[in-house]
Amino acid sequence: MTKRLRDIGGLVLFYAVIVVGVLLLNLRFAKINEILTKNGFPERFNFLTNHSISVKVKNQGSCKCGWALSAATALSYRFNLKYPNIDLSSQYSISCYLPDCKGGNNLIDPQLNLIKNGTVTEECLPYSSGSGTITDTCPEKCKDGTNLTKYYSQNAYLTEGLIKDMDSYYNIVTLIIDQLITKGPVVTNIDVYTDFLEFTQNGYKCKNDAYAPSSSAENKKEAHAMVIVGYGFLEKKN
Repeated sequence: MTKRLRDIGGLVLFYAVIVVGVLLLNLRFAKINEILTKNGFPERFNFLTNHSISVKVKNQGSCKCGWALSAATALSYRFNLKYPNIDLSSQYSISCYLPDCKGGNNLIDPQLNLIKNGTVTEECLPYSSGSGTITDTCPEKCKDGTNLTKYYSQNAYLTEGLIKDMDSYYNIVTLIIDQLITKGPVVTNIDVYTDFLEFTQNGYKCKNDAYAPSSSAENKKEAHAMVIVGYGFLEKKN
């Protein structure tokens, strides 16, 4: 078995209601500019386009394994800086670490698992749990019978509990932007409401708009893990 370690400086996990690409949505414009200007950050940034990395979006189907998909995807993107076009397996974490489709308890444990046990490539062990059933046991060989090459995360950081006031909030935002630019995508989660599934505009799923969830607790569906790949601004719409 081959082992490869990525010195990525850790995956920063940020617990907040954040929409991909709209990280700074709820900050005052003046404060946003202050953060960007003070640190020399660009007004907008997309890690994938900046490094010419192809988007790796997988349909998790009926399996509640966003914790595995987000962890493997973020690590894949960071590995792409050294190993172009690599796509890491989320199925390996599901089959070897938490073999069910009931959802994870948090986002830090999957990262710690990638540090301790690593994962393999998607080609070695493709995602197969979309039906909601785990059919692949933890493998000793790749699907094609070749030896496993393992890819590991070096470390991980959790920012939950560090936000005590607005100053600490801005410090975390600065940290995340710095990670996005210098290291790569980070993992977070959002509270998903029932109206998220109907987030459409003129009959089409919105791709360039911000999802504003209902404030009604009765409408809350579940938390969903995701990957932040960049930040920027959306023009105000009526």
